[in-house]
Amino acid sequence: MRISTKATAVALALATLALGACGDDSGSKSSGTTATTAAGGSATTAAGGSTTAAAPTGDPIKIGVPARLSGQGSISYAGLPQAASSWEKWVNAQGGINGHPVQVVVGDSASDPAKGLALVKKMVETDKVLAIHPEDPTLDNAMAPYATSAGVPVASSYAAYPLWMATPGWFALGILSTVDGTNASLDIMKKAGKTSVSAVVCAEVAACGAAGDALSKQAPGAGIRYDGTTKVAATAPNYTAECLALKNKNTEVLYMGVSIDVAKKLYADCTTQGYKPFLFFPYHSINNRLTELPGVSALGMLPTIPWYADVPATKDFR
Repeated sequence: MRISTKATAVALALATLALGACGDDSGSKSSGTTATTAAGGSATTAAGGSTTAAAPTGDPIKIGVPARLSGQGSISYAGLPQAASSWEKWVNAQGGINGHPVQVVVGDSASDPAKGLALVKKMVETDKVLAIHPEDPTLDNAMAPYATSAGVPVASSYAAYPLWMATPGWFALGILSTVDGTNASLDIMKKAGKTSVSAVVCAEVAACGAAGDALSKQAPGAGIRYDGTTKVAATAPNYTAECLALKNKNTEVLYMGVSIDVAKKLYADCTTQGYKPFLFFPYHSINNRLTELPGVSALGMLPTIPWYADVPATKDFR
């Protein structure tokens, strides 16, 4: 397998591509692939900046972003197309990458590994992207053999599986979510005085179960009892049975690996049964719709610099 120097530079540059899409409930959807417009003409000043760079003049460097824009859990990625466009404009305003403008190609993987793999192949073979930045964990394992054989670098800040640490040409730019993130989550629960947890995960997507697997392995070491994984379907008429089972176990914290709509419905059903656990929201499920859960006691984690922090990189991001 060979990866070009240019492609490797692109993968490393993706460390600045913050595509977390929390905070938007518009339900943006896309089909196929859409290329955002690469900057042209004179350079512009990035928001909050005071300098400009020479406009990039080389051939465009295309970066493919297969994202979960429809299907189960897509609400967490609703703001992604806007974030990708903003990143593209910002990089090009800074002179691009080694004098080349960047062009982000966003497509909908639809929470479906087969559709996502077909999308990745289209991005590589038709759109001619030089790197892939997946924003759908259901796609990781499905695309790994193809991406490796094609010599296309893959980068993401959401490294949900061990393959991120063992696949040549794959760049895990953030924490290994199912190890470091779980340890951080358990530490938060422990500091809040909680002694038991259960993972509530979506039944429709296999990747949702990763949270339960990680918690079952790591909770004992943190001194927290693990009460098992509860799979729930978004289309279920109610979650009374699940709530009663968790209540009987006296589970104190529910780790929410579900959409906000399912979380609302489950918490309402549990409250009806006189069961009011703490809800824990990992970073991929935190968005502005949490305000739709009145009276809930919640914990959460964001493994990033707070957006309001007074540091240069965050000022540029704002």
